Amino acid sequence: MITEKNRQQEGLAALARAGMLSFAVVSMTACGAQSSASNNDSTVMEATGSAMNAVALAQAASAATSPVALPIERGVYAEAAEGCARAAHVFFYDGSHYGKIYHAVPATEPNGASTVEYIASYQLQRVGPSAEGRDDYADDFRGFTRVWGTPQTEDAYEFEVGIKPAGPGRFTWLEGEAGATSQFMANEATYQTCAFTQLSTEMQAAIRSLRPQLAGDSVFTSGDGAVVSSVPAPVSPFNIRPGHYVPVAALCSTANEMIFYFDGRRAGWIDNTPFNPNRMDSVAGARQSGKSWLLDPTMDETLRVEAPDRITIGDPNTGVETMRWCPASEVRASARTR
Repeated sequence: MITEKNRQQEGLAALARAGMLSFAVVSMTACGAQSSASNNDSTVMEATGSAMNAVALAQAASAATSPVALPIERGVYAEAAEGCARAAHVFFYDGSHYGKIYHAVPATEPNGASTVEYIASYQLQRVGPSAEGRDDYADDFRGFTRVWGTPQTEDAYEFEVGIKPAGPGRFTWLEGEAGATSQFMANEATYQTCAFTQLSTEMQAAIRSLRPQLAGDSVFTSGDGAVVSSVPAPVSPFNIRPGHYVPVAALCSTANEMIFYFDGRRAGWIDNTPFNPNRMDSVAGARQSGKSWLLDPTMDETLRVEAPDRITIGDPNTGVETMRWCPASEVRASARTR
């Protein structure tokens, strides 16, 4: 088998042979008739050109076989401004493909026609500067890694795109194209990572339909089957996922919102102070009524199960809040259990 190293060695050997040939021809020219010089020069140029082509081919083959990857973890991401639970579209990256998935949204047109779910998928080809050696939008993408992919679906368009990591589990995506006046029209958005179960039921259904390898109930997997993050199974008595719950409109990393915690044995609230196990109450005495659980008879605090990772909790005095489950790694460090 001819390896990449073999190709490079052959290219260098060809260049060396061309150098030796050049030396021999120059020597012959110095001793021979003047009329043969042009023929010898032509021979040298052809040999040198062939050697240079061999090296160029070896370099191209090396570039073609180099690993190509986006500077982010594989997974599913939602716009940070929307959050995982409210996302109308998600960005996905599975190691070889990237793109966006949209779920059906309510109609805004008078005829009542709804927007159907669809996917815009691209096969990742390479990252870096333009292959042509020039880039009309270099200034627009300063600080971003340029991304080049081949459209794989009819809803995929050839935008100029770039990506820039923006902290753990987050990145900024920039895409656009030249407008009517040749001015670059850009759209920039920051995305955050999402566990599959953090997404709305509509988005989960769209992913299962359009990109099933990205779906997972107990384990979230990437396109090549590698585990991205584990999601705990629901536990009794509430039959919800154990862990931290934040308001649906808040980021998992929120530092301002109250966090509800449940681990199967105890439950309670975490405020801006560090996690305190003494503030947790046993759930052994909780009483069920339909989908609701009475947690605190004194305050009439109730918990209603909306989904394995979604609850509504509160009391008549402070009101109720719909909350979603978050991985422990995504909540602020001081809120994690000790």
